[in-house]
Order: sequence, then C-alpha cells, then structure tokens
Amino acid sequence: TVASSQANTNMKEEAWTLGPFEASLSPALEGSQDTVFDCPLSGHRIFWEASGVSSPAAAVRQGEVHMLYGASDFNGQQRGVSRVGLAVSQDGVTFPQAKRSPRPVLYPDADDFQSLEWGGSGLTPGSVVESPLDGSYVMAYTANGGETSRLE
Repeated sequence: TVASSQANTNMKEEAWTLGPFEASLSPALEGSQDTVFDCPLSGHRIFWEASGVSSPAAAVRQGEVHMLYGASDFNGQQRGVSRVGLAVSQDGVTFPQAKRSPRPVLYPDADDFQSLEWGGSGLTPGSVVESPLDGSYVMAYTANGGETSRLE
C-alpha cells in the first residue's frame, strides 16, 4: 500500500533481518483433548484446548522460548471460548507436553473484565515483549465479550 511504502522510507534501515523461514509439516504445538480446566464462569469442567490452538506470541527468557498461545474449547457462540496457554521450548520448534501449562495462564473470570471477555470468543494473545525498563514481560491481547472486541 502507499501508506506502508511511505512509512518504510521514513524508517532507518536496520543492519539485521529476520528469515529466511522454513515451513515444517510437523506442528510446533497442537490442541489437546486431555487438558481440563474448571471454568469459573460456566461452572463446568472443560477441555480448554480441544478445538485447537492459534495466535502464538513468543519471547526468549533465560535461554528458553516461552510461547503464549490461544486455545479454544468447543463451548460458546463461535468455535469456542479462547484462553491463553503457555508452552516452553529449548529450540523454539518443539514444545513438549511436559513443558506446557496444564491450565490456561489467562482466562475470563468473575472480575472487572468479565463483560469484556465472556460471552464472545474469549481471549487471544497478540504479542509479548520484554520491557526495557525493568525486564518484566508485557502481553497485548484481544478480549472479545460478544458485543465488541478490544485490545488489552
């Protein structure tokens, strides 16, 4: 697009690039029929990764790749309610089951954000970065409560 081209000409060219990338027929991560979670809003035990995984966001911490990902169940209005899971890898390519959180690390709950996160598709990670100020990690994510979606 014209706007993209103009923006690129105004940016200082970096001395590094990303890539090239190679596709793999083996997935880095798949949904699981075995991960259960007691959902605080539905009151049911659900298979929170059963419908699949998507939207990875990764950061390197202490020499390991920590990937946040969206995982959906089969409940809800659309394909299910999405929650955020965490998987850890030594190489950034394989994420063994033993290095995955058995329950979501971020999910809709009975709190001030319930109306923004529950009733639609739930939560989807967007990106994660390490703060240059204090080394903490900040995640941007989408909250969809049914009426609207917004970035948190």
